[in-house]
Amino acid sequence: MDDGRGAYAGEPAVRRKGGAGLGIAALLLGLLALAVSWIPVLGVAGIVLGLIAIIVGLVARGRSKRINGSGRGSGVAGAILGLLAVIIGGLITFGIASLVQNTDAGQCLQDAGTDQAKIEQCLQEYGDEARDRLDEATTNN
Repeated sequence: MDDGRGAYAGEPAVRRKGGAGLGIAALLLGLLALAVSWIPVLGVAGIVLGLIAIIVGLVARGRSKRINGSGRGSGVAGAILGLLAVIIGGLITFGIASLVQNTDAGQCLQDAGTDQAKIEQCLQEYGDEARDRLDEATTNN
């Protein structure tokens, strides 16, 4: 059984390598996820990358703890950055979605339903914004 000590009594303990590659991968994924999560259109990609960074970071931490290897710190840092990316990406994505859905033009068109006269009134009142919303609604259905 190998207890981590050297072959001779005076030899220092040998630190096994393991988990460092996963820890570095988690750290890089966490940094990338955090950078991408601030971009409104790519917020969902930041969330996905953040979740992957959390998983890889926790695996790196567990592996390095189990075999007394390196990579624990970078794994934890990657998991924390991934968590921040998930939170920031979620808030930004949710915020943008709620802003888009709760515009006056959107509400006007929603209230108009299928009544063509009311739709025309919305188009006159809100102009391009209402046209864009109407185009989105017709292409999504």
